[in-house]
Amino acid sequence: MIEAFYERTEEGFLPTEFVTGPWDPRMSHAGPPAALLINEIDAAIDAMAITRVSFDIPRGIPKVPYRVRVDIVRPGRKIQQVDAAIVDSEGVELMTASASCIRVADEHLPISDPITLDLPAPEACESFDFPMDVGIGYMDGVEMRRAEGRPFRQGPAAIWIRQTIPLIHGESADPMTLCGLFGDLGNGISAIAPFDELLAINTDLTLSIARPPESEWIGMRSTTVTSGLGLGMTDSVVYDAVGFVARANQSIFFDRL
Repeated sequence: MIEAFYERTEEGFLPTEFVTGPWDPRMSHAGPPAALLINEIDAAIDAMAITRVSFDIPRGIPKVPYRVRVDIVRPGRKIQQVDAAIVDSEGVELMTASASCIRVADEHLPISDPITLDLPAPEACESFDFPMDVGIGYMDGVEMRRAEGRPFRQGPAAIWIRQTIPLIHGESADPMTLCGLFGDLGNGISAIAPFDELLAINTDLTLSIARPPESEWIGMRSTTVTSGLGLGMTDSVVYDAVGFVARANQSIFFDRL
């Protein structure tokens, strides 16, 4: 078995079993395809950094061969707008992304980082396992440590997480991909009820990124809010070992199992 989330092919990409999500063994977790889209967008921009990227997930993402389409819809030397999509063999869009990109300055400019990293360091946190047995899947490609609360069980919580297998077999990926790979976890980290009682699936993901991650460990502090109407949102603050990296927001669909 290839130990990576994807294998690159002549036609595009082939998902491995490691992309499998917790709800349906035929479907991918949204984190790996979000990371893949970020990686391909980054490869298409020059001297730019992604500052905001919004993903729409119109349906479950099946584990089928697909390709990534990237279009620079607004070129520019200082600001660019880039659209991208994961498309199956029949041309159906499985996930789309719209990214805002800003040029990276070649000189040091003023620094501001008002969001303090106040999580315990990863090495001070205990390891834990995902509380569902779903066979080989996404959770087998990562390592997690509990930083606050009861992650994936109930209520606001925080974790440290790191990638243990490559995004694409035999290739290195841009550090920005970690924001996509883990940003989609917020609704699970801060689950409001056990997974066997309540379905909680995000229909989108928006990342506002202040800078690329600089360490392998990524911190996620997540809170889910809902008023009992079957819809809600999750807000996550994303850190690395240095400090604040990004915010991740998700719209959530809830339903009884």
